[in-house]
Amino acid sequence: PPSAIYDVPNGVDSRYQSATPDMFVTKYGLQDFVLYTGQIGNPRKNLKRLLRVAGQLPHIDFVLIGQPLPTPEARETLELAQHYPNVHLLGHVSEEELISAYGACKVLALPSLIEATGLVALEAGLAGARVVITQNGGPPYYFGDLAHYVDPYAEGSICAAIEAALAEPRDDRLRQRIASRFLWGIIAEQLEGVYRRVLDERTARAEPPLRPQGHVQAAVE
Repeated sequence: PPSAIYDVPNGVDSRYQSATPDMFVTKYGLQDFVLYTGQIGNPRKNLKRLLRVAGQLPHIDFVLIGQPLPTPEARETLELAQHYPNVHLLGHVSEEELISAYGACKVLALPSLIEATGLVALEAGLAGARVVITQNGGPPYYFGDLAHYVDPYAEGSICAAIEAALAEPRDDRLRQRIASRFLWGIIAEQLEGVYRRVLDERTARAEPPLRPQGHVQAAVE
């Protein structure tokens, strides 16, 4: 029943708030680019369409961070990327370099066919990047009217959203939204509140305490 359903969103680590571009710019010589980070070769990520859009914007650098999967889709994606000199394939990078990449980019692009959250977009948004993301799935819940949403099946939609995001002046509204709603500390408090409400309701009904079934062990950090 609806009364038994509780809404607890995904969260993001507060360390992305302190992202700075220096490490990334020093190592790669790139700044104010369009960033994609995630799996390379997962069809759901819609990366081949994003690459074709990069071909339509040759004056803009596109940076791809992620480990290619051992799949034909990944091979096709990497081969397509070679056609565009403004596309930079960096592969796997350290966590520190990724955080710095969020600080150095201007736009995070995630035009997936569907996303539950778009965690990398939350991370980049908290670092101050503008966000271009799929309209399908959970992103509108997280980003409200502060992201550029795309029809992932239409290259024109993706291209127009990236151009609009690049033209926007920087502001902190998305950063503030994420920091005020989706940091893990805030989410943990919400989850604790759910547990307390459930336990209080059971106590009010005088139900026996919850016990593990069979040989179940639970570890909580």
